[in-house]
This record gives sequence, C-alpha cells and structure tokens, in this order.
Amino acid sequence: MNHTNILALAIPLFLLAMAAEIVHTHHKRKHEYRINDSLNCIATGILSFFVGLYSAGFKGYTYLLVFHYLRLTDMHFMSAPFQITCVISLVVIQDCAYYWFHRAAHRINFMWAGHVVHHSSEEYNLTVAVRQSTFQQFTSWPFYLPLALIGYPPEWFVTTMSLNLIYQFWIHTREVDKMPAWFEVIFNTPSHHRVHHGTNKQYLDKNYGGILIIWDKLFGTFEAEHETVRYGITVPVNSFNPIWVNIHYYWYLWQTSSAAPSFSQALRLWLEPPDWKPDWIEICPGESIAPELQN
Repeated sequence: MNHTNILALAIPLFLLAMAAEIVHTHHKRKHEYRINDSLNCIATGILSFFVGLYSAGFKGYTYLLVFHYLRLTDMHFMSAPFQITCVISLVVIQDCAYYWFHRAAHRINFMWAGHVVHHSSEEYNLTVAVRQSTFQQFTSWPFYLPLALIGYPPEWFVTTMSLNLIYQFWIHTREVDKMPAWFEVIFNTPSHHRVHHGTNKQYLDKNYGGILIIWDKLFGTFEAEHETVRYGITVPVNSFNPIWVNIHYYWYLWQTSSAAPSFSQALRLWLEPPDWKPDWIEICPGESIAPELQN
C-alpha cells in the first residue's frame, strides 16, 4: 500500500514543469528561483520520499487492519457503475479528511513541527511543491483511517491519495493569476494556495483544502487573494540545510518544554497552536535556539 509508486511516475512531469517555469520566469526577468532555496526544496522532498518508502508498510498495515476487521461495507462486490460512484465519493471524502489533517497541522504544535518544513521557503514556485517534511507523514495517517472503516479498499485509497498530491503540485506557482470563476469557486487554485502560504496577517491559517476549496468556505477558513503575498513563516528558519529545516521546530519544542515548570505545562506546549507563547520563556515560538546548526 504505497502511493509513492504512482508519485514516482509523476516525477519526470514535475521536473519538466519546473524546467518550463524556470525558463519562463527567466525570460520575463523575474526572480522566483534561487538556487540555494530550490536545491533545499528538492533535498527535503527526496528525504521525505525515501522515508515514505520505509514507513509505508506500517501505515498500510494499519489501514488494512481497520479495513479487514472493522469495515462497514463491501465495495469490492458492488456493481461497476456503483463502484465508480464510490470512487468519486472517495475523492471528495479523502479531500475532506486532508482538510482536517491540514488544519490540525497548522494549529497543533507537534504537528506543525512537521508541516512547517513546507512553509519555510520564502519563495513560491513549483520546487516548493516538493518541499515536504520527513516526519509529517507520521501524524497524517490517522486522519485517513475512517476511510478504511467506511469500507474503501486500500488500492482505491492509494490511488486517490496520489492524485490529490499530484493535483497540489501545479498550484504552487505565481505564473497563473486566476482560473475561470466557476473553477475558483469549487477547486483549490494557485491564487487560493498563494494565500495559504502567506504570512500577511489576514492570510494566516487560511485555505487548507487539497483539491477542493469548498471545505474552507464551509468551515470558515477561506480567504481570497487581494494584496501581494509575503511568503515564508512568521519566524524565518534562516537556513538552507535540509536536516535543520526538518528538525528546527522540534528542537524549539524540546528545548522549551524541557524548561517548563511542570510536566503538564510542557505537554501543553506540544498541543497548543504555534502562536501560543509560554509564560516561562522570553523566546518567541519557533525562534531558533541553536543557530550553529542552521548552515
């Protein structure tokens, strides 16, 4: 049960698209690609990909256990037309599960520690799409277990999950202004996702959708793109070291919680949102504690 197999097939297309964007931005004399930042994005993507290969067995086994012993329906035995309907429903439900995972990853510190990797670039181009956390996958998989409980077969889930991730690649660009109005209403687009990567006050913690933007509109987290987006995170990581980029926020949580006056306060730090400031320290959440590790 490994969606990385399908993603591997998409890698040549990703590279071709990146090359096309580089040529296009160079021709227009834009500066949206920095070599050090882009190489860091690709390096973190490679780390995430290979760790995903090794962790897929555990995640897949858990899904299979729920599917085999607790599932509520047997979709394998349904007629072909009904199976097609079920697959379409899976795309929608899986995207809803992604929305709630993504929202939690922004509002719970120990989950943000993984997801922050994707947001820590101060650029916004197609290389940022592959800037993925090595550890985020260990907090995301529980959000998809209800799909196994409903009865969606593992191979269906793997396919739709891969398609969701592949879809999100193309929305990491500044080269597409707006899609047709009807498309902007329903689907996640480059404009919507630029907002999600913004550090502008009104853009923080908005537009969590994967394929569909309707979840943000339903649950009150939608924000349209108006002013120019400032990319990155509120406390910059200031590093192009892919190892430090992956661990810097865990380091902050560990160092800060170790100084907590009690275990309950230490635990609270890991569960609070990133903008929560402990009263026992002066350092801001996410600020680097070990700058010697950055470069």
